[in-house]
Amino acid sequence: MQMLHDVERFSRWAPTYDRHYLQRIVFEPVQKTVLEFAASEMQEPARILDVGCGTGRLLKATAEQFPNATLEGVDAAEGMVEQARSTNSSDRIKFQQATAERLPFPGAQFDLVFSTMTFHHW
Repeated sequence: MQMLHDVERFSRWAPTYDRHYLQRIVFEPVQKTVLEFAASEMQEPARILDVGCGTGRLLKATAEQFPNATLEGVDAAEGMVEQARSTNSSDRIKFQQATAERLPFPGAQFDLVFSTMTFHHW
């Protein structure tokens, strides 16, 4: 029941999510660290997945860090996926609604999988 409440709350929050002060204070530093670590571990990943992608901020930064990678993002909140799609200008990034427990991809399809600030919601 709590997860359903979280999904609804995040869907409503989606239009203003990127302007929230936590983006600057928490999420951006975490995402920067994730990208630095990913780059140190893998030079040229072909496919990257972000589970709990929200509005797609991490994947947009990932597109710059890994210019040859295909990028996928999933989020349980429909509003987040809609916001990600509406602000995405890259045809290399695809977003869809899905939960971490039921990913719509066959196994072993990604070189890197990110999940930042979402695990506690599953």
